[in-house]
Amino acid sequence: MVHVHQINLQKAVGGGEVYTRRFTRALADAGARVTLYVDPANLFWRGLESDRIRIVGADTADQIGKQLPDRDALIVTQSGIPEEL
Repeated sequence: MVHVHQINLQKAVGGGEVYTRRFTRALADAGARVTLYVDPANLFWRGLESDRIRIVGADTADQIGKQLPDRDALIVTQSGIPEEL
């Protein structure tokens, strides 16, 4: 089973967040496990968590890095991957 780590730390909701939400559901529907790292204050992500989707609140890339596997992590983001990762 594929495990995708997806990052969207935006504080506000726009088109990218709508895309991220739909893409996350599509990945889960296709059989992937998804861990979605989001700004904990952004309420847009409520109700998305399921048996295949885990929502993790993260204020910084460092918090995300501590939860990623040591190697071979599949990371998806709508912007550049922070250098800390």
